[in-house]
Amino acid sequence: MDFYFPTPYSEIFPSRRQPDVYIDKKDAIIELAFLPFVRMRHAIDDKLLENIEDFNDMVNLLQRQIRQENHHVRLIYSDLTLEVNNVTVPLTRMNFIFYYWMAKKCVEGSVVRYDFEPGDSVSMTYSAELFVCVDEIFAEGTDEHITAIEDLESRFENGLKKRFFDDRKVEIKEILTQYLGVNAPSYLIEKIPGQKANGMKLQPNQIEFG
Repeated sequence: MDFYFPTPYSEIFPSRRQPDVYIDKKDAIIELAFLPFVRMRHAIDDKLLENIEDFNDMVNLLQRQIRQENHHVRLIYSDLTLEVNNVTVPLTRMNFIFYYWMAKKCVEGSVVRYDFEPGDSVSMTYSAELFVCVDEIFAEGTDEHITAIEDLESRFENGLKKRFFDDRKVEIKEILTQYLGVNAPSYLIEKIPGQKANGMKLQPNQIEFG
């Protein structure tokens, strides 16, 4: 059985949106180039879509975003945001401190072990490193600095806890996915295959602090 659309013959039916309006299948126009918009409309930042006028613009945008060499993140201390290819991703204070710590470890060429337990030397070292991060992000003595220190002290009585680590990973993944869509995986913190450790997927030269 042959299938045609538009049909080679006239076939009139009422519109679903406007029942009093009738449409002829013979007059249908199919624009295949716009079909990808349906699948990807939730995977691309709305602010970027505002400037998209046609399919070619969409293809060029996706190509620029998906290519690994174009991935870059800048951590903005002043408003606790990530700047990713002209997209601003807001983080909570604690999630920003955590992401800063992981980014710093990446730049230093190290990873975060996941075989620690509360109170052991590894967890105590990691919690101390997070306090140092607070000193580097916030000006000492400011309200932001004091609040961040107090927040960490309330959480790290016996060093870094896995629950805290996992919660930060999940929350950061959610916000990155919301703002970056298909690009989010390149900026996540993930387990390193074959190791009991976590690290950034980005390369050190793709991370900027400021």
